[in-house]
Amino acid sequence: MFNTLNIGKMFGIPVKIHWTFWLLGLVITFDAWQENQSMYVVGFSLALIILVFGCVVLHEFGHALTARKFGVGTQDILLTPIGGIARMMGNLRTPTAELLVAIAGPMVNVVIALLLYLILEFGNIPTDISDSEISSLGSFSVLLLKYLFYINKMLVLFNMIPAFPMDGGRVLRALLGYAFNLKTATNIARWVSLVCCAGFVLYGLYYGQYTLAIIGLFIFSAAQQEYRSLENEEKITKTTLIKLADYRVQKVEKNQPMYLVLNQNLEQPYIVESEGKFWGILSPKKLKEAKVANDIYGTVEDYAQSLSVEMCVEADKTIADIPVDILQFYGEKTDGIIPIKDINGQVNGIIVTEIQPQFG
Repeated sequence: MFNTLNIGKMFGIPVKIHWTFWLLGLVITFDAWQENQSMYVVGFSLALIILVFGCVVLHEFGHALTARKFGVGTQDILLTPIGGIARMMGNLRTPTAELLVAIAGPMVNVVIALLLYLILEFGNIPTDISDSEISSLGSFSVLLLKYLFYINKMLVLFNMIPAFPMDGGRVLRALLGYAFNLKTATNIARWVSLVCCAGFVLYGLYYGQYTLAIIGLFIFSAAQQEYRSLENEEKITKTTLIKLADYRVQKVEKNQPMYLVLNQNLEQPYIVESEGKFWGILSPKKLKEAKVANDIYGTVEDYAQSLSVEMCVEADKTIADIPVDILQFYGEKTDGIIPIKDINGQVNGIIVTEIQPQFG
């Protein structure tokens, strides 16, 4: 429950920092101490990291806001030491949607790089970074602008490599999607990813660029996972919800004290009832919030999401039958927990929809 820190919202989308992100600052400080670097150098490095991750956040919002145009919401944007992740709720169901969403992130970096270039040109400042500037740190602000310009160019080039999970891999699959079905397009894109992976690994090992070799292995793993996820999703989307639903879920009354529920499994969602009739859903996330708050006087109603029976999904439907806006609603309100009703309108089961594509 303490893995991430919520630093705020933009456009209604939470921005969170993973706890490992802070390790960057510790590593920089430790390296500076070992090499007897000045606090000026440390301050420059930390300022650059903050600004770069600001660009990364804007990159992720490029993905998220474009996806919103196609009816797909974003659960949150998560910052990690290796970059950002926009965790989306729902599928981009057309090649055009995936193409535009995938390319939106790198285009943000193109715009940032162009603005930085114009600022440097306006000030008659060359964009190249000289060795003397690096050794002396030159002008603090000018060197920051130059590094940001260079890094944003590299972010565009790196992200457009045609391999999963980079944006270029999704652009490739989207373009292939105009000629092939999703599974075939993903398979072709996966093999292109594997070729890129092999190139990175062999080049990295031969020239001693071991970081590049590690990136290649990461690409290999991500490409394989993408294809397996698609295969599993294809099977699931053709299965009726009555076969997917969990009917072992426990029920609680809305006026029940929270402390009684908190003594049980915090990872288990609950169906909430009012006098024996369906009232809503209590998610594990809300259970953990109550636990952290140590709320011994609150009731289930204080933390559960109220829902009408009409908003529940029929058991004879498939996941593919659920409209995108309904998936988005449950993703935001109940963390993807969807109540399932039978032909008599009784709610006795749930399904948990997972967060969908992750754009980096």
